[in-house]
Amino acid sequence: GIATLQQWQAALSGPRSEAILAGRPEGASLLGYLLPASYPLDRDTTADDLVTAMIDAFAERLDDDLLDDIEAGDNTSRSYELDPGKYLLLCNIVEDVDGIETSHYAHGMWAELTIVADE
Repeated sequence: GIATLQQWQAALSGPRSEAILAGRPEGASLLGYLLPASYPLDRDTTADDLVTAMIDAFAERLDDDLLDDIEAGDNTSRSYELDPGKYLLLCNIVEDVDGIETSHYAHGMWAELTIVADE
């Protein structure tokens, strides 16, 4: 492996300076910001390097036109024109419940969408 479990956990919990994380509550999980993909690694790659690459990849693929803050409790609808492809719709709320960080995403508040072209 490229890092010990402790190094990986430290990279996930340490302070981050990526712009995409601005406004994220201090100490909040990076869950939802780490893009699962294949990343080139070498012997010098650290856990922090990999976390940075995952956050950067997420930021690069994020379409600002598709970001839409909806306040908790709001009952609303949205319409978007999407190109054919695969998309992920997720709830990125992380809240503290009785001292335990709870991620809506981790509890299944996400869906994969596949948009196909009209024929």
